[in-house]
Amino acid sequence: MLIIVLIVSVVFYLAFRKWRQRQELPPDGHGLIGSNGEYWQEQRRFALHTLRNFGLGRNFMEERIMDEFELKFKELDKLNGEPIPVHDHFDILVGSVINRMLFSYRFDEKNAEEFYGLKREVDKSLESLSLVFTTIPYFMQRMIPYLRKIYETQTKPFWGVKNFIARQVEERLQEIQDGRHPLGDEGEDFCDAYYLEMMKQQKENPKSGFNKESLIVSILDLWIAGQETTSLTLCWALIYLLNNPHVEEKVRKELQELTDGNRDLSLTDKPKTPYFNAVIMVRKIDFPFMKFESSGNAKTSLNFEHEPFPPSN
Repeated sequence: MLIIVLIVSVVFYLAFRKWRQRQELPPDGHGLIGSNGEYWQEQRRFALHTLRNFGLGRNFMEERIMDEFELKFKELDKLNGEPIPVHDHFDILVGSVINRMLFSYRFDEKNAEEFYGLKREVDKSLESLSLVFTTIPYFMQRMIPYLRKIYETQTKPFWGVKNFIARQVEERLQEIQDGRHPLGDEGEDFCDAYYLEMMKQQKENPKSGFNKESLIVSILDLWIAGQETTSLTLCWALIYLLNNPHVEEKVRKELQELTDGNRDLSLTDKPKTPYFNAVIMVRKIDFPFMKFESSGNAKTSLNFEHEPFPPSN
């Protein structure tokens, strides 16, 4: 009896140590969210560098976003004031901006149903996620049958999205090999840029972390993370303004005085719109973007603004 108690105590102690590390990441994790260590640092560094090269945080990206808004406004004008499912319009608008950066094409009437099908799969998975489950160590999710079933149920919808991205990547790589998609020095989009880096890295090291699976999962991570946070924020902000007309009127007045109603708002106008900036910031603080955050493990201690942070283990 004593031996059984000791064994159970040791098991719980080891499980608790794993739990303290928040969530243990999958040992074979790829991409930007499910990875860790040097591999994660390389993938993150490359993604940030590439996105900046393609205009993230600069005028070029602002122009792409405004292009999508103009196209969406023209589409809405044709409806002559009919009721609309606003979340669908926000979803496809954001999805088009992201997909243009990843694969150089937008979603329109011809492929809208394809986008909404993907979005439904993502929604199914996110609706089934729970904060409690994300704190359970990965080894327990895979070892205990009940938890493994929950894990598989939650992740199954993501496979549809991943398969869609995998097909796009395969088509792009085939077009490159056939000469139908010429590559410049940096490529036209994230997929091109990653392929160029992958070829460069694999010449030096065939076991490099830059491979086709990492490319697919990195694009999946960027697509899902950017899609959900941005679309939900826009919907939440719209609901808030509709339910607080006095705030909407103040925002409208500030923007009208600045633009005279004859030009689009620009990032360069930000210092001149204090009330609008405050409304955006409050909405972002009040609204929890997702049910969970990505996890990671700190292996060494660090200091930030004189505040010590111990390692996870």
